[in-house]
Amino acid sequence: MQQVSRVPLKFLVITLWYSALTISTLAQARIVGTVLNETEEPIQGATVSAENTARSFTSTTDEKGFFGFITLNGGPWAFTVRAPGFTPSQQLVRVRVNVRNRPLKFVLARGAAGFGIGALTGLRIADVQKKLQAAESAEVEHRYEDAIHLYQEIIETAPALTMVNLKLGNAYFQNESYEEAQIAYQMILENDLDSAIAREVYCNFGDIRLAVGMTEEAQGWYWKAHNTDLAWSKPLLKLGRVALATEDRESARMYLEMAIASEPDSTESTEAKLLLEQVTQSP
Repeated sequence: MQQVSRVPLKFLVITLWYSALTISTLAQARIVGTVLNETEEPIQGATVSAENTARSFTSTTDEKGFFGFITLNGGPWAFTVRAPGFTPSQQLVRVRVNVRNRPLKFVLARGAAGFGIGALTGLRIADVQKKLQAAESAEVEHRYEDAIHLYQEIIETAPALTMVNLKLGNAYFQNESYEEAQIAYQMILENDLDSAIAREVYCNFGDIRLAVGMTEEAQGWYWKAHNTDLAWSKPLLKLGRVALATEDRESARMYLEMAIASEPDSTESTEAKLLLEQVTQSP
């Protein structure tokens, strides 16, 4: 008779717990940032909270003003920063999983403890989050007109949330309303000089130019996006695609190799490898 080995219960429980933890971790995101004062000096000991409609987490800045969260789920999160002697500040951010989230930057003004200049002053964060989720769901379902309307409502309610213009521009672009998309993107450049945001806008300007057949201008914008962040593979991949479309195989190879080298583990790098194989195998 064959003997069946028995696994101790405690080891089975540990194995199941570890497996569940691993699966959960795969769906979580990492996001970091800095907290500075008005003269760009780091604020140590500032409290940073991350909240969505279901959960909240807290972090504290170190001597360099640095903080980080590594267990956030994807979706809209409200980040609030408080430090003694400074006016608190808030940002509503769409956190994404399996990609590199742009670093957050908070600049606190010296003053009262109330929210006098925060982007979400006087607003109910949960309401903004729900409306943002509804807009994103409409966009995923290709209901672009509905998404545009919802994004516009958020901007009217909280104009300081300039990043929503990026979502609005994307919805306009998907709806083939290229002029409106460009206006939405331009609003970001006029209100936010963060390089991580600017690079997205430059890349999107390239997409608009390409969509209307202005290939050379599109290449210029993609190159500008690349120069804004040399370690970002997305604009390099787009340059590689354009070069392939124009049958410039030598340039295509160069851009695709640069995309792979700049960000080896990205989705864009994976696509660049596939395209590079086509370039290599084709006569």
